[in-house]
Amino acid sequence: MDIAKSVFKSSVDALLKAFSNKHGSEQSAIYEFVHLLDSSDGNADGLPENLLAHPYIILWLHLMHVEMHKIADGKSDINHYALTNETKFFAVASDYFFEKPEQLQTKHPNLFNLMSKIFKQDLLV
Repeated sequence: MDIAKSVFKSSVDALLKAFSNKHGSEQSAIYEFVHLLDSSDGNADGLPENLLAHPYIILWLHLMHVEMHKIADGKSDINHYALTNETKFFAVASDYFFEKPEQLQTKHPNLFNLMSKIFKQDLLV
């Protein structure tokens, strides 16, 4: 089984668990669903190629690594788990985007703005 199929299977399993667990879950359903979206292009790599116009992919890569450096330097409130790899960063940042949009917009405006483009959502309306 290739990596994308493996990530897809484990994400589906975790997504179902997140929705069925009445006492909470290690990862939110949003986090797990984003893994599915990430792998929809055949690669679980943190690049939302099916969600973001091609010209923005380079900007996303740059911003993702800037934010990861801030996390590593203790200058960010984004969960340290996002440092695991780009795939985890995308999922963790997406969870933050949907769960605390005002806070993300205030503390990470560039990330919030780009994620608004990725998900085609204006959560502050």
